[in-house]
Amino acid sequence: MLLAIALFAACILGYVLRRRARTRWRRVALSELRAVARRYATTSDGHRLAAEVSALLRRFVLSVQPRAPAAGLSGSAWIDLLDALSPRARLDSATRRALLEAPYRPATPLDGAALIAACERWLRRATVTSTPAARAET
Repeated sequence: MLLAIALFAACILGYVLRRRARTRWRRVALSELRAVARRYATTSDGHRLAAEVSALLRRFVLSVQPRAPAAGLSGSAWIDLLDALSPRARLDSATRRALLEAPYRPATPLDGAALIAACERWLRRATVTSTPAARAET
């Protein structure tokens, strides 16, 4: 009986540890997004916010996906990849425009709170396919 309980506990522990390792990148990205949001709250610099969010999303995607398809993408192809990775949290037109234009055009108007919320929603729902084999391709 004790052996069965120990085996069951070991299986549960193994599952929890594997799940935690799979979601590590998401937790790190969400933590970084909170730091970006705090900086935005103090500076209200929309240009900087858009640039930091865009860089954060790119780092996240490159961490969890093979680099070959994602590394060289830019413009609408990049945004289309983001939508493909998170079909349950597709980016709305304002968020798409902010990620495409605001990092490069300081005068682009944007709603910082909406951009942060959309990126948080995207990060929480993005498909993470990070495997040792996928990371080896990078």
